[in-house]
Amino acid sequence: MDEVTKQQKELWDSMSPEEYEDMTYGSPIMRILRDEYLLSKWAPDTKDKRVLDIGCGHGEVSLAVSNYTSKIVAMDIAFPFLVKAKANLKKRIEIDLNAVQADGMKIPFIDNSFDCVISMGGIHHIPNQSRTISEIARILKRGGVFYAFEPNRNSIFTFIDFYSQLIFNNPDYLKPFQEFLLGDKFRKKMQFEKELHPSLYSYEDYAKACAASEMSFSCDLVLFPLLPLRLLRLDTKELAWRAMISLSKLLARIPTLKHKEGFLFITAKKK
Repeated sequence: MDEVTKQQKELWDSMSPEEYEDMTYGSPIMRILRDEYLLSKWAPDTKDKRVLDIGCGHGEVSLAVSNYTSKIVAMDIAFPFLVKAKANLKKRIEIDLNAVQADGMKIPFIDNSFDCVISMGGIHHIPNQSRTISEIARILKRGGVFYAFEPNRNSIFTFIDFYSQLIFNNPDYLKPFQEFLLGDKFRKKMQFEKELHPSLYSYEDYAKACAASEMSFSCDLVLFPLLPLRLLRLDTKELAWRAMISLSKLLARIPTLKHKEGFLFITAKKK
């Protein structure tokens, strides 16, 4: 195990269940994304299929697809997460989840062994994206599908943050604005993000990696302007988030914003 992966494992292992829940589905936007993509689009496509849930966390993806198939394998590098995922599924739907502790860069399954792979925000925690995509393609059967939700490295927010720090050579330059934008938990979250996200990838990065692994690639991109919601104190309202998603889809039609949205919803199919 390389040093970056080891560091990530240690951080995940030390995280309390409350911290995990707050950083994943504690916000309205994450619940909306879960409902719109995972529950409405991805999970129904897993009917009677063998599914690998990469970066399973507390088992949210596994729980969603369990309504359609019982052939689920949950995989995570953090053993406490696997224990929690198994407990959650056992308690809610009485399924004894098949859980495996493993690294996404070296998936411990034979070739052509899964019909579907889903990762809800797990790939950017893995240091080598290309190797991970290659491993996913290896274990997928021909015609198998890979679904993923990931932040976009080339989003306008990443762009603004990076170049502001570059120009002023001051990592703390944007903190007052970011604290206002993101709330009181900014410092803790940003430190966590810095340590746990060794690599962020762009639309183009994923398209290239999928092509190299002989997978077709398509992607929905969604941009979330957070500032208007903060100014209007609507950032905890699901209706406001849904309105902002609709606005984002209109903004995405502007040529200069092409592929600059905040999040990627990836569908890749093995040829």
